[in-house]
Amino acid sequence: MDRPGRAPRAYYFLLGLTIVMFIFGTVMVSGASTVVASSLSGDTFYLIKRQLAHGVIGVIALVLFSSFFYQRYQFFSYFMILACIGLLSLTLIPGAGIRAGGAQRWLDLGLITIQPSEIAKLFMVIFAADILVKKERHIGELKHVLVPIILAAVLVSLLVFLQPNLGAVVVMWISLFAIFFVVGVKVRHLL
Repeated sequence: MDRPGRAPRAYYFLLGLTIVMFIFGTVMVSGASTVVASSLSGDTFYLIKRQLAHGVIGVIALVLFSSFFYQRYQFFSYFMILACIGLLSLTLIPGAGIRAGGAQRWLDLGLITIQPSEIAKLFMVIFAADILVKKERHIGELKHVLVPIILAAVLVSLLVFLQPNLGAVVVMWISLFAIFFVVGVKVRHLL
């Protein structure tokens, strides 16, 4: 049993798993990218340095968000969905969205380039969790639980699909169905 004031064991397990996956990913990038990195920038370690920089940003985000009281996310869940829809819509506007490889999925914010479909996956999970917590007593009722989540997910999915980014849509829906299954939404409703 965990002592009050300390992080639960699951936290340390997930943190350790994340670190192991990051190290494994970095080793894979280092083994497979030296030739490509050399041709891109002249530096054989360019992609490894980039992977490590993204890892540092990820660790900082992990520490910040894990120390943030999770119930505050509920307050922002509707804003997150509206922001998500706005960002996804911006990618579809010529000149605002960056087109590469036949897809228009990115936004250039000056210092960084973001892919709103990646943000959409996280925001949809937070939104769904918020609805499911608020409607906990109505889990078995389709109109109270699934309808608001499905409507938001369909709108977000259409915007992501127009980029096109089928992979992000599939990951988002798998995540939503996993959440529905875990909280006990009726299988006939899922079907």
